[in-house]
Amino acid sequence: MIKKYKYILFWIVITAYSLITLGFSAIKREQVVCSNIEVIITDNTDNYFVEKEDVISMFLSKGIALEGVNINKINVNELEKILNNDPSIKNSQVYTRIDGSVIIEVEQRNPIVRVINRKNESYYIDEQGEIMPLSPKYTAHVLIANGNINESQDLLYSTNITSLSDKDVIGRRYVIKDIYNIALHVYNNEFWKSMIEQIYVNINNDLELIPRVGNHTVIFGTAEDMYEKFRKLKVVYKLGLKQSGWNKYTTINLKYKNQVVCTKKPLL
Repeated sequence: MIKKYKYILFWIVITAYSLITLGFSAIKREQVVCSNIEVIITDNTDNYFVEKEDVISMFLSKGIALEGVNINKINVNELEKILNNDPSIKNSQVYTRIDGSVIIEVEQRNPIVRVINRKNESYYIDEQGEIMPLSPKYTAHVLIANGNINESQDLLYSTNITSLSDKDVIGRRYVIKDIYNIALHVYNNEFWKSMIEQIYVNINNDLELIPRVGNHTVIFGTAEDMYEKFRKLKVVYKLGLKQSGWNKYTTINLKYKNQVVCTKKPLL
């Protein structure tokens, strides 16, 4: 019986202590104001689209100042919504600490290709197929795509590229989808990332790949059978051009099934 009373008394003391501690913590939080803003970039890319000053400016543009404000009155959900509406930010998390710090974790979007369309509009496409504007202070070192590209950035800002249909309202193929698919494959493959520097869309809407090495053009066509085309091109590069030289051909055509058509450079 004595052991039972001791057990009950023990839990009464623990419960009372917990309630008192929580009460003091609540009172203390009511007295704590924001004295430090820490911005943490959580992604492991080498991009510098967003820095601490940018985050503070986003909040100030909405009339929100954090320093000196009671941490209980800081609406972290509203701050996250502001950040997540920025096209350079993929995700964010904001929380406060009892020491008066506001911690802001930001994950940037990761561009894989920079597009320059027929109107000379320029924008990035990220890994998820979202459009990103250019930054006035930082340029990502990614694949370039230009030429006969009709898709405007205004159209693409309102939708994800992966959700586009194959053709537009007047029946033209969305070459931007082919550009995205090819660019994503190049970005995720170290060999092709080191080999290909540009995608050019010619007047026939065929995609041409411009390599870093050699004075030739790869006529790729569309992104249809993309993996097989890259496989054939790798064979040509590793077995053909390695022996005959990188400047022997002017074009390498991958458009045709089960064959590669190479055009030799004319003799002078």
